[in-house]
Amino acid sequence: MPRKRRHGAWSKSVVEIEPVESWLRTMGCTPARTDSPKFRWLLRFDFPATSQHIMEVLSLPTRPGSVVVLSKRSIDDRLVSAYDTLSEDARDAFHSELTSTLLRDYIEYHLDQTNPAQCASRFQVLAERFDDGLTLDAFYGTVDHVYKTELAVIICYHKHLARAARLIGVPASTTQ
Repeated sequence: MPRKRRHGAWSKSVVEIEPVESWLRTMGCTPARTDSPKFRWLLRFDFPATSQHIMEVLSLPTRPGSVVVLSKRSIDDRLVSAYDTLSEDARDAFHSELTSTLLRDYIEYHLDQTNPAQCASRFQVLAERFDDGLTLDAFYGTVDHVYKTELAVIICYHKHLARAARLIGVPASTTQ
C-alpha cells in the first residue's frame, strides 16, 4: 500500500535510535553507539546475545524511515587460497551453492572480489526493514535472518574449501 502524500511529497516516518537500542537490550544484546558521518546513527551489538559475534544496525540519511541490519565477515586467507587448488567443476559448484545460499528473501549481499570468478575474501549480508513493519518481533526476525544467512555462507565456504585447505597443509578457520 503506498504511503499517503502530503503537500506534494511522500510522508516518511523517522526511525530514531532509542527504540532500536531498547529492543536490542530486550533481546539480551549489548548495543554500543558508534559515530559515523555516513549514517544518521549506527549501533554495534552482540548477537546471539552475550556472544563475541558483532553485528550492526544503522539508519541511512537517504531513508530515515528504515533500519538496516548487517553483518560483515572476513574469510580466512587459507580458505581463499585453497580455492585456487579446486578444479573448474569444483569452483563452479562452490559459486553455484554460494549464490543460492545468498539469494534469500529480503537479504542483500556484497562479495568483496575483483572478479566474479574469484573467491571473495570478505562478504557482507544485510536486510532493510521499513517503519511500517518495524516492531520488536519483526526486528528480531530480521536480525536472526541476517545472522543465519551469514552462518549458511560460512558453512558453504567450509564445505567447499576446508578439505582443499587441509590438503595443502593449512588449517581452515573463518574470522570476523
